[in-house]
Amino acid sequence: MGAADLVPGISGGTVALISGIYDTFIESLGRCNLTAIKKLISEGPGAFWHYIRGSFLLTLFAGIVTSLITLSRLIAWILLQHPVPAWSFFFGLVLASGFVLSRSLHLTREYKSGAIFLLGAMLSSVLATSTPFTAHDTTPVSFFLAGAVAVCAMMLPGISGSFVLTLLGYYIPVMHAVAQLQLSVLTPLALGCLTGLIVFSRLLIALLHKARQLTMAFLTGAILGSLTKLWPWQQSLLAAPHSSADTLWLWPWQYTAATGNPAMPAAALMAAAAGFALVWGLERWARPD
Repeated sequence: MGAADLVPGISGGTVALISGIYDTFIESLGRCNLTAIKKLISEGPGAFWHYIRGSFLLTLFAGIVTSLITLSRLIAWILLQHPVPAWSFFFGLVLASGFVLSRSLHLTREYKSGAIFLLGAMLSSVLATSTPFTAHDTTPVSFFLAGAVAVCAMMLPGISGSFVLTLLGYYIPVMHAVAQLQLSVLTPLALGCLTGLIVFSRLLIALLHKARQLTMAFLTGAILGSLTKLWPWQQSLLAAPHSSADTLWLWPWQYTAATGNPAMPAAALMAAAAGFALVWGLERWARPD
């Protein structure tokens, strides 16, 4: 989940969904409430830890933090030096995620689910192609709020926390702080993330309990809508200033002519297939039945 959230366009929530831990993840976060505090006071630390599924959360967040610290530079280097295969791999990964999740939905037979699916796809696509802001406020409060908003996206498949940080203009400052371990930035950011996790998880729990089919349709649509951000052959507005769009989506033969960079279609196809196979294998491992 940590590695996924380092890439603008991929959500840690997607990884949680395809690995089968999404419900447990959200419900465990929702248990970090007043009832947990009462159990801590009246029944002791053991009851508190059991109630919030502490071992599960500790292991999960240890993995996320470890991935964020160890992979931030590597992923940034891969995206810079080998963009087409890298984005192709992520494209295949997200495409497979949407395909796997849509199998349990009856989108063509239930019009409400189909409509909600399309709504999720459109909203995710619009967000994925929005023009980022430039962050001018770099106070602890601003990093706290950015963390709270971004972590909500992390829990929503298809909308990555790193992309929300990019949209808000905080992606570069946060990645620099992670690489340099700047506690003055990371501390308020982490507190904001924790607050957002606890508050937003309660809303997700209510939606999953009361309208699970529609909620899953929306989340699956959001996953597939994010593919607009991950298309391997893109030309930014900076390279095409007279375009009416922020990004141009190109075919491989157009990409080479427009950017001067190799399109690498064979490598892109293999990378996309590897991403698809990874998700398919992970889903089969998580749900062997």
